[in-house]
Amino acid sequence: MQQQRSWFWMVVMAILLIVLPLISYLLVRQGALIRQHAAASEYIKELPGGLPPDQLFISQRGDTLTAERLLGKVVVVECINSTSAGKTGERHPLFEIQEAYEGKTLNLRFMSVWEDTGRAATTADLAYFGSRFAVRENWHVVSCGQPESLLSSIDENFYNGEKKSGDSDLFFPHVVYVLNKEGHWCATYKLDDQQAYDALFNDLLYLIDR
Repeated sequence: MQQQRSWFWMVVMAILLIVLPLISYLLVRQGALIRQHAAASEYIKELPGGLPPDQLFISQRGDTLTAERLLGKVVVVECINSTSAGKTGERHPLFEIQEAYEGKTLNLRFMSVWEDTGRAATTADLAYFGSRFAVRENWHVVSCGQPESLLSSIDENFYNGEKKSGDSDLFFPHVVYVLNKEGHWCATYKLDDQQAYDALFNDLLYLIDR
């Protein structure tokens, strides 16, 4: 009996040490092979701005994100506030993209940024949206001290200063903004437009391996 138990634990350890890392490697490799054939859509631009360099973002998990920390990652950014919970169906528009990329790349992040300038987000707010959106570890629901700085960067780069912070079409669930690996804004997509949604999916393939 003791010998059988020893063999059992040897098999378990072999799975943990060899088989699982091999599966993870094969998934990442498969994703890399797919991305080799991706091409940019007409949504991709070269823009100078990005996240404010001195801005701190605190996530629902309590960790701190900055523009510098996110360099080398492709980041999909959206703006949320206290009214966002009732503006989507059962699933967040980005949920399918999150699931499709799960395990296939280490260089993709999602950020839902609390932009309500009239009320600071509590830890409970961030945790609620994290649960509501069914986020994985690469999706951060964050608050920041001065959301006006982020909104100003979005406005200047995508709207030539013509948008106002209260314009609803700047925010969830209408539109997302994408940062490339260099930390620059490079695209915006309307999620209720199927063509734009499909372009976002494919452009992420392109940007991740660029």
